[in-house]
Amino acid sequence: MSVMGSSDSTTQADFGGRLIYVIDDDADLRDSLKFLLSSQNASVLAFKGALVFLDNAAGLNSAPLIIDVRMPVMDGLQLLQELANRRIHWPVVFLSGHGEISIAVQALKLGAADFLEKPVVAAELEKCLKKQFLVIDKIEASIHSEESARYRLSLLTARESQVLNSLCQGLMNKQVAHLFGLSARTVEMHRANGLKRLNVKSLPEVVRLKVAAGDL
Repeated sequence: MSVMGSSDSTTQADFGGRLIYVIDDDADLRDSLKFLLSSQNASVLAFKGALVFLDNAAGLNSAPLIIDVRMPVMDGLQLLQELANRRIHWPVVFLSGHGEISIAVQALKLGAADFLEKPVVAAELEKCLKKQFLVIDKIEASIHSEESARYRLSLLTARESQVLNSLCQGLMNKQVAHLFGLSARTVEMHRANGLKRLNVKSLPEVVRLKVAAGDL
C-alpha cells in the first residue's frame, strides 16, 4: 500500500502524541502507516492481526482503530462484530481495496466510523483521524461524568439513598415514611441531608445524577 503525504510540510498534522491502533496482517502496510502517523507525532501501536489485538484489548486505552478488511483467520468485518460483542465502541477507520465498496458498506453498518479506499491519501487519513479523536474525547468525557456521578452518589448514607431513591420514583414523603417506618419529618431530614451531601438543590438534579451514573 502506498501512503501519499502532503507536499507542503506546513500542513502536516500534529496529533500531539495521541494513541492510534493499526491492525493489519501485512507488515509493509503496518510499517507504512506507522511511519506516516509517527511522523505526525502520533503514538502508534500496530498489531499483525485481529486475534492479536483482541488478546491485548482488555489492557488498552480507548483510541481510534485503523483496520484492514483482508486478514486471515479473522477478517476486518469479523473483528468489527467481535468488538461490538465485547462492547468496545472505539471509532474504527476501515481500509478497503478497490472494488470492495460493498464490504465497506457492511463495515459501516457494523459500526465503523469511516472507511478509506486504498491506497490511502495522507490528507484524507489525517482528516478522518482528527474527527475520530473528537469522538474519543466525547467517550472519555462521558466515562468521567459517569464515574463522578457514581462517586457522589456513593457518599450518601444508606438511609439517604433509600429515601432519595423512593422520592425519585415519585413517592410522596408520607408514602416513604410509611415504607420505611419513619416519620414524615425524618424523611424530610434525610432528603435535605442527601441533597446537601450531593451538592444539589432539587430531586430533578438527583435524577440527572442517577441517569449519569447508570442507576436509572
